[in-house]
Amino acid sequence: MNNNIIFPLSHWLDTATGEFLDNGYGCGSLRFNLSKELLEWSKYYIEFRVPIILNINEILRYLKDNSLEIRFSYSKPQTEKPVHPGIGVPEGEVTGSDLKDRIKKVKSLLLGKFTPSFENEFKLGTITLYTKNIAEFSQDKEIDYNVVFWSTFVHELFHAMHFSLFAHCDCREAWKSNGAKTNCSIVKESMAAYIQYDYLRELEKADQFSSDAGNMMSNLVEEWRAYDIEDWHYSGALGIKHSLVKNPIIVLEELLKMSLNDWKTAADIIKTGYYITDRSIRGYFI
Repeated sequence: MNNNIIFPLSHWLDTATGEFLDNGYGCGSLRFNLSKELLEWSKYYIEFRVPIILNINEILRYLKDNSLEIRFSYSKPQTEKPVHPGIGVPEGEVTGSDLKDRIKKVKSLLLGKFTPSFENEFKLGTITLYTKNIAEFSQDKEIDYNVVFWSTFVHELFHAMHFSLFAHCDCREAWKSNGAKTNCSIVKESMAAYIQYDYLRELEKADQFSSDAGNMMSNLVEEWRAYDIEDWHYSGALGIKHSLVKNPIIVLEELLKMSLNDWKTAADIIKTGYYITDRSIRGYFI
């Protein structure tokens, strides 16, 4: 299969099986197959459960009818995230130079990325999946490659679906932060992270992938609890889960529509749910 594939999503989902060859991993080549069973299950989730969750069926149809590039990269890009000063350090022992040492940037593997298209009205953008990073993450966490791959794809696909709402409404430029970079990122990443979690929670019900899906969910929750929402915007997924006013599905639908006009108000809704529960116990309620 080519490293860069451009055609409607529906066609890619019908053909996304077969062997991939990564000549740049480790000392030799890495060969991996996308599980046909998990492919079919993921298609079900994307084509049926996601539209039910979002209650905006025309968006998925719009996405499937427009060009979306799927790219596989063997490079090893990294993203930075700040370490919370108290992580892994007994209370009372973080002082002076120790505190300075712990408040630093660390590298985190980037598994996928969605890049929207603003110039070409017939193209929504590009989803890049970093196969080498996915393999390294899979091996390090002892989670099945396919579970990491497809849950990452669902996360990035949600970004594409979110952007397609802007494209469908002919307001692609509104996707940009326009001075509200942090709020914009919190909304985008919190929603995509929650959808990824929902995908894994549904997948956990399938016996064949139950253990790996559960381990991947635990990894996500551990990271969300470890880093504050202002630093690690994915942590806002907890805010969606812990909304006390409405269930998460209704919150997602409202956030989608609200983001078209007001990133800040949408981010405030997420933050309210995030801060409503003490962070030391919040993760246990997911």
